Amino acid sequence: MTEADHLLTATAEPATATEGIEALPFFDLDAFRTDPFAVVDELHQQGALLARSDRGVEVLSRDLVRDWFKDDRFRVPNVHDYAAKGGSELLTHFVEHGDLLFMSPERHRRVRQIFARAFAVRRVREYREAIVAHGEHLLAQFAEAGEADLAVQFTSRFAPGALCSVLGIPLDEVDHFVDAAQDLRFIVAHPIAPHLDRLDKCLGTLHDYVVPLLAERTARPREDYLTDLIAAAGDGRLTPDELVWGTVNLLLAGSDTTARQLASSLYFMIAEGIWEQMAAEPDQIRTAIDESTRLLPVAFVLVRVPLVDVVVGGTRIPAGTTVLLNNFAAGRDPAAFDAPATFSLDRKLPIFPTVFGAGPHHCIGEQLAWLEMTSGAQLLTGALTDLQFAADTTFQTWTEPFSGPIAMPVTFSRRSPATSDAGLTA
Repeated sequence: MTEADHLLTATAEPATATEGIEALPFFDLDAFRTDPFAVVDELHQQGALLARSDRGVEVLSRDLVRDWFKDDRFRVPNVHDYAAKGGSELLTHFVEHGDLLFMSPERHRRVRQIFARAFAVRRVREYREAIVAHGEHLLAQFAEAGEADLAVQFTSRFAPGALCSVLGIPLDEVDHFVDAAQDLRFIVAHPIAPHLDRLDKCLGTLHDYVVPLLAERTARPREDYLTDLIAAAGDGRLTPDELVWGTVNLLLAGSDTTARQLASSLYFMIAEGIWEQMAAEPDQIRTAIDESTRLLPVAFVLVRVPLVDVVVGGTRIPAGTTVLLNNFAAGRDPAAFDAPATFSLDRKLPIFPTVFGAGPHHCIGEQLAWLEMTSGAQLLTGALTDLQFAADTTFQTWTEPFSGPIAMPVTFSRRSPATSDAGLTA
């Protein structure tokens, strides 16, 4: 039985035996924006499982975060929530028809089953050669220079290019959608109001890119994933809106998230002085990335809404409250991890799987993300040595939807061919 099992009680508990969320310790978002580590560590030192912030109830416990991902007393935000926040017709249309995270359960089950087929383990392995070739192309553009920005010149282009390999999109078209796909991350921003115009712009850009792409592929089918999706729409398994907006969703899910998580992993490999160990022991790269997701998960928070009152440790969370499953806090939970602030390769895998969600909304692209991140890290550690930060790494603002380095300038030397050829593993 987990800590969460002990603390979670039936909602039938008398109201007099509980406190309201106003009694919870305060999660200061202004302070968090400046130093997220200090804010979360202080709350954990107080033994807090929950905290209240200006955006809702923050869940700090690893066990609660893990369990509530799968708890059917909670729902994900939906099209009605976005409409209530002032979302445009374009935004609500995308949420209803394309975003697997937010669509209704009935639609989600049907659409997810179709889109998930491209990301089965067997099929993902087939993409590896093309993904590695794309990484080698990017590496060749700066490998002889002795300096590069790994976030700008590699990770931000590597993940979208890998996705192109899966979808059957020409690599030279990445620039047509990558910036808009990255802006789509603001769909999970809290609050969302300041970003509504930006979301409309990026959704319009992506829609206008995807529609002719699908038309071209319909006219000239290929042996690729997009053609499979078009066939599903042709026989009625997907509606036209689900085909278009589901493809838009893939451009988001496969671009920004993986790029930022890979950048964070490369940052830790340099900062912790384990770059050469990763080059010599590429099988350890998976562990290093998993530990990086614990300390710096790309998705800091994911939202759930309780359908009923939920009581935790004497605190009643009313139905309808915005609950934020705080991955960042959960990864630093001292009740779940020894020396939680310390990067360690000695932890047991999987170290922190909740970064990909859990339950019915578990990320369908997890296997592809792991392939991209491990392949990218193996390629770089196998080709480059003497890595040093050339300037401070710039991280995304901590209260934005996704985290990770957005600028990571480094200096390096090329490895000799004899050692660099040994880096990639199956």
